[in-house]
Amino acid sequence: MSRELVLKDIEEFKQYIDIVITSVEVGYRKPRSEGFIQLASQLGCSPERMCYVGNESKDIRGAKRSGMKGILINRTLQDVQWGQDLTMTKLDEIEELYKEGGSFQ
Repeated sequence: MSRELVLKDIEEFKQYIDIVITSVEVGYRKPRSEGFIQLASQLGCSPERMCYVGNESKDIRGAKRSGMKGILINRTLQDVQWGQDLTMTKLDEIEELYKEGGSFQ
C-alpha cells in the first residue's frame, strides 16, 4: 500500500504512531518478515521484545515469522486461530494489557 493511502487510513490515531513503513517502501508484502524486521530496527528494538497487532492472517504470520508476538484484533468475534499469541476485540485492550505489567504468555 502506498504511503499516502496508509497515512489516510491512520488519520484518526496517527499521533500515537512513531514510524510508518509501507510494503511499497520495503519491497515486500506481509507475511514476509522484511517489513517487521525493518520496523524493529527503526525502533531500535529486537523483534522478540515487540508485539504486532493485526486483523488478518498475514499480520499474525508475519509477526510470528519475524520473532514478534502476534496479537489478533478480532472485532467481528469470528472464531479464528491463526497462531496468534493473544486475541483482542478492540484496541483499548492493549492499554489495559500494559497497565497490568506489559507482558503476556
